[in-house]
Amino acid sequence: MFRIVAPAFLSLILTVSLVFPVFGNESNLLDVYQNYRIHQSFNELDRIQNTAVGSQNNQELQQFIINTLLEKDFHLSPVQIQQIMAQNIGNREMIAVAVLSRISNQQPDLILEQRRHSNWVGTLRKHRVPPARMIQEMRNLIDAHENKVAQIFLVRGIVEAYSPDTGSILLDGVPFKIHLLPDTRFASPVQIGMDIDVEAVYLPDSQKVGALSIRSFDPRKAGFTPISATIIHRERHILRVKLSESGKEEQIILAPHIMHNPANFLIKPGSQIRFIAFRDQQKGYIAIRFRPENNPITSLP
Repeated sequence: MFRIVAPAFLSLILTVSLVFPVFGNESNLLDVYQNYRIHQSFNELDRIQNTAVGSQNNQELQQFIINTLLEKDFHLSPVQIQQIMAQNIGNREMIAVAVLSRISNQQPDLILEQRRHSNWVGTLRKHRVPPARMIQEMRNLIDAHENKVAQIFLVRGIVEAYSPDTGSILLDGVPFKIHLLPDTRFASPVQIGMDIDVEAVYLPDSQKVGALSIRSFDPRKAGFTPISATIIHRERHILRVKLSESGKEEQIILAPHIMHNPANFLIKPGSQIRFIAFRDQQKGYIAIRFRPENNPITSLP
């Protein structure tokens, strides 16, 4: 009798657990399995950035590659990309948010908010997107980029140093030099202190970053707000500042990547800082770049 009842009972438990929540969680076993498959496909996304930088374990360079992918392939604006980065999530998650945003035709910030309260299967269910489609879309993305000979990526920033003789440019906040190539195209002359947009490529033989084209970049037209201010008070990543133009006091939040920048100790009470920021509906201004106003500009050796 036991030999007959036990298998039937176990089968009943398995059937119920596939449908109803288990382990004190809102997910059932099928959801757990589907969520596992989705995260496995996330791991494959590393092949995109590894193609561009070869064996180089350069997280800073990879971040520019991912940001360019989001802008060029998914048509996210620079501000939308920074809004995603401000959530302090990994590159895989950033790409996945962009993939679902394109499939569901929803804004990335909505998906990020839903992800805070649910796993990926639950988030997909809200948009009626089958997990299999999400996985296939990510595979298509990998196939489209993995075999590219050279990944072109964008680098933006203020020219901190420029040496035409050695053919190298250093941008404020960018942790690597950009080297001019024999056929680098100039849409505008390069001057110290100006914002530029560089189409760049990684050169594996020399392990350098080369500039394919250079043009001026206006942060305002991209949706950012330049802010010059004096720091009144700082508590970790939250600043109280006095705006130079109006004299009003304002709160500015430093983006996570600024907190990881060793030079952020320069942001201290009494210092005058020029920020590039965007406006978040809930948090206010979030700074993505900073530059001390009284910092002397240097030339490359």
